[in-house]
Amino acid sequence: AKQNKGGELLGKSLIGHSLWEFIKNEETVHIYRTLIHRIRNENRNVIYPFRCDSPSRRRFMEMHILPHKGKSLEFRSRIIREEHRPFQRFLDIDEPRNDSFIVMCGWCKAVATKDGWAQIEEAVDILKLFEMQILPEISHGICKECHDKWLQELEPQEAKDSNKA
Repeated sequence: AKQNKGGELLGKSLIGHSLWEFIKNEETVHIYRTLIHRIRNENRNVIYPFRCDSPSRRRFMEMHILPHKGKSLEFRSRIIREEHRPFQRFLDIDEPRNDSFIVMCGWCKAVATKDGWAQIEEAVDILKLFEMQILPEISHGICKECHDKWLQELEPQEAKDSNKA
C-alpha cells in the first residue's frame, strides 16, 4: 500500500471497518460472502491467486483465508512474484479521471473490452485510452475465466466428489 500511494489503507484506518465497505461490485461481494460462509462452516483454509498491480509492476499474489476460534477469520496476502513493465498511466492513481468507467477483473486484472477481456497493455490499445485527455475511472468486477474458477471452487465438496466418480 505504501509503495502505491495507498498508505491510508494501513493499520488503524482499517480497524473497526467492515470488509463490505471496501468491496463495491455485487458479484465480488457475493463470491466473498459465499467463500467466507464456507470457510466458517467447513473450518478450512482457502488459498487463491490474484494480482495487485501498480503502474510499473505486475504483482502475482496469493491470499490465504484462515478460520479462527468463533467466527473470526484471518486474511494473509503474499507476493509470489513481481514483473517490471513499462509504466501504465491507466493505473496511476494520480491521473485525472472522467465520469466514465472501465471494468477491471479484481483477480487477474484483465480489462473488459467490446470483444471480451484483455490484459491491461492490450486493453489500453483496444480502448484507445491514450487518445483520451482524461482517462475513465476503474471499476472492479470479475472476468468470465475467474468467475468460472470461483464457481468451481465454491461448489459444495459433495458435488466435487460426485463429479470425480
